[in-house]
Amino acid sequence: MRAMLCAALGLALSGCATRGSIDITCDDFATYSHRLPQSRLERDIHRDVPGHGHKTMEGSQTLVAGSPDTELAEADPMARAMVALARGSTDKNQPPFLNPPPKPVLLLSGGGQWGAFGAGLLQRLHEKGGAGATDYGIITGVSTGGVQSLFVAINDSGAFDALIKAYSPKKESDVVNRPGMKEVAAITGALAGLKPLRRRIEAALCTDGNPALGCPLIEALARADRQVYIGFIQARTGEFLYADAVAIARSAATDRANAQQCLTAVAMASAAMPVFYQQLKINHETYFDGGVRRSVFEASVADLLERGVRQAQAETIAMGGHASSVSTPILYVIRNGPTQLLGPDGVPAPDPDADKKLSALTAALRAESIVVNELEVGSIASLRLAHPTGPILLATADGYTAWPAPDGAGQCRKPKDVMFDPKFMGCLRDLGRYKGDWPQPWIRLSEIATPTKTATEGR
Repeated sequence: MRAMLCAALGLALSGCATRGSIDITCDDFATYSHRLPQSRLERDIHRDVPGHGHKTMEGSQTLVAGSPDTELAEADPMARAMVALARGSTDKNQPPFLNPPPKPVLLLSGGGQWGAFGAGLLQRLHEKGGAGATDYGIITGVSTGGVQSLFVAINDSGAFDALIKAYSPKKESDVVNRPGMKEVAAITGALAGLKPLRRRIEAALCTDGNPALGCPLIEALARADRQVYIGFIQARTGEFLYADAVAIARSAATDRANAQQCLTAVAMASAAMPVFYQQLKINHETYFDGGVRRSVFEASVADLLERGVRQAQAETIAMGGHASSVSTPILYVIRNGPTQLLGPDGVPAPDPDADKKLSALTAALRAESIVVNELEVGSIASLRLAHPTGPILLATADGYTAWPAPDGAGQCRKPKDVMFDPKFMGCLRDLGRYKGDWPQPWIRLSEIATPTKTATEGR
């Protein structure tokens, strides 16, 4: 029946290619993927969930709510990395106050084609040097930010040129297959197919997409002296997971083809927004875009960083130093997109059609845009809740409507119902480069006043 409906809509309709799922095989995937640790506030909120920290009324379950900090730091790769970053060294015998200042952390948000803004900004900052063009110690990415992280981690001009190329498609079909009409989503299961994106990622990782010809980007990522984590959602459990991209890249020494498929899998899983994009499976399990839960890694990363700083302060005091000598790492956040809710014409404005009779799909899409906007802003705000003090610097694509289009024909506008528009993406790249030339392209988030507390006190 489904095949007949596709035929009735036209055999040439590319949307029929979105039917079914893409299933990528990644050997040892469980080794590279991890459950994102809950922040302290999240553990508090879940305190009354059976198995999360106390006995139930019947006294039947007694699991601890989250691991103690020391156990977490040993068990979780990102927690270990955050502690080492805050200390400035992995050498536990070296007093933290004698180590160099810690490297900053970069958090890259989702945003689909809006990632062209972040690509332009990051390339320009790299060219200029200085604030924000630093040697990041840890990079995290969600959705399009996960794709960006693979290039940024390499931190050389060639990688940033490749990043710009990745966000410079000649036509939309270079990235996704689309049917051209929303109603087809009910038949195909998605508004767009992801096979072109898969080919694009594979070609970026290995020469012509063929591991036998060499994989320069994977080899460069394996040599990176920073950590790269890409986030996505396990559909079955709803949990936010992350993959260690550098660990995957280093596995190419023994199996290049598998490393390519694993990196392709996690990058695509991070970008597989349900309904919008074709279902993505890794080893027969479905994964969703990390943006379903978080626009950036937000509170968990900030909480881990806060714990690392406090641990470094406590070690410094125990070794006869002062807690104030421990520097707090800078958090850089790039919001690949605006922070305002957009109207149907791609500009910050109300939706004039919202009061008309809506189909189930159009109503869902409008609700989705509202929820995602709130999630994006809330995710960034929650960074400050988990990390009340210390520098958090943000860059966004806000103001894009005042930026001229690359061809000089009007101003930058997001076309309606186009997922990857080359002209719009060119405009966003230019905007990113323009903001990168600003004396201060970063918005400094306000700190939250907290009661004075020594480094050794409980939290």
